[in-house]
Amino acid sequence: MAQAQQLLVRYYLWSTDGPWRLPSRLHHDLIDRKVAFPEYAGTKQKVLEVFARRIGVETYSLRGRGTIFTFDEDGYLKRIPAEEVMGLIVERARQKLRDDNVLSIEPTLRERRLKKEHRWQPTRSMLHLVRSDFTPGARRVRLLKRPP
Repeated sequence: MAQAQQLLVRYYLWSTDGPWRLPSRLHHDLIDRKVAFPEYAGTKQKVLEVFARRIGVETYSLRGRGTIFTFDEDGYLKRIPAEEVMGLIVERARQKLRDDNVLSIEPTLRERRLKKEHRWQPTRSMLHLVRSDFTPGARRVRLLKRPP
């Protein structure tokens, strides 16, 4: 019987001095607005979401997706983009349920705007920098600590 491939997902805040890994618990607490980063208050920060699939004993295939986290004036993550995305999904579902011959292009335009504002394309060199985080014995990416 074939062994299931292991998939790891890790998040990296990409600052001007390079990547900082967001531990899973800290990432969840940030999303749930249980923790704030005052040093990022009122800013937008690039976050690299890395999907790592084990392809060998100590080898991973990496894919990345870039998102932009927007922090409010207190350093908490803003939820507005996620709510807008859910609104688009609901709106598209409604259009599919109706039997109209004419569909509005507005949801498509809003989706493109959201992607442009909240997504970015990571480079190969960025993935190369975080590869060490998946290599046993290699120098790890710096860990972002929970603020006091």
